[in-house]
Amino acid sequence: MKIKYKWFIDRLWLITILLIVTLTGYTGLYVLKLRVELESLQIELESSRADADLANENNKILIRELLLTEIRSDANIIIGLRDYVYNKTILGKGNIEQFNPISQIIKLKNSKANMMCGGMAFTYKSLLSAFDIPARIIQLATKEYIDGFRRNDTHVTVEVYDSKMGKWYLSDPTFNISLMCNNKKKLADIEELRECAINGQGITYVHNGMRYITGRTIEEYYLPYSELLYAVDAEKTIGLVNGNTIIRHRTELPRKNWRKTALGQYDN
Repeated sequence: MKIKYKWFIDRLWLITILLIVTLTGYTGLYVLKLRVELESLQIELESSRADADLANENNKILIRELLLTEIRSDANIIIGLRDYVYNKTILGKGNIEQFNPISQIIKLKNSKANMMCGGMAFTYKSLLSAFDIPARIIQLATKEYIDGFRRNDTHVTVEVYDSKMGKWYLSDPTFNISLMCNNKKKLADIEELRECAINGQGITYVHNGMRYITGRTIEEYYLPYSELLYAVDAEKTIGLVNGNTIIRHRTELPRKNWRKTALGQYDN
């Protein structure tokens, strides 16, 4: 009995150290998990800040009144709003309040605004929301970007739900286009487009806008759109169409957290 007790005492320090290391490890993992969750929550709060403004019916009415005189009466509202953003913006560093849709519309009505693709996508989504059209922001990137080789190979666009078609499809305000797979005859959503691009089936640009600007066409862009479809991060969104709830779950391809991993490779 004394021998067993001495064996235990001799090894008590080791058992104590192992216990501390184990608890510290669990604590560290929990803190890391909490930090990631907080960062994710912050992103969701920022992206939904304008949606909170647009939940106010008076704000929706104001935006509609401001815009309806700007959009051709014979235009599909989804395409008309996209065409409006495309033609009222200049590609460049933003000079507009990103999370204030009312301010955006007033400034765009009076003059053109400088925006990068992210600003155009956010503005377009805000306008769609004002007309109760479900939409979500989508971040795209090339394989070279997520592998840490080409920092600028990213793009931000919008996916919209068309109640007449009964489906989602990509609607890009930067280039004023929608897209289809080469072997299909309908506008495609982000998953369909990515699958076509990865499988080498090809992408067709659909120029269904009303006006186009030299220097802002997809044909003049330095990358084929199919390369940008390698990596996709699309936010979750919930909308209401004709009394029915429309849910679009988050899409992260080719793997979860690719944006965070990729950003970690680029040192400022």
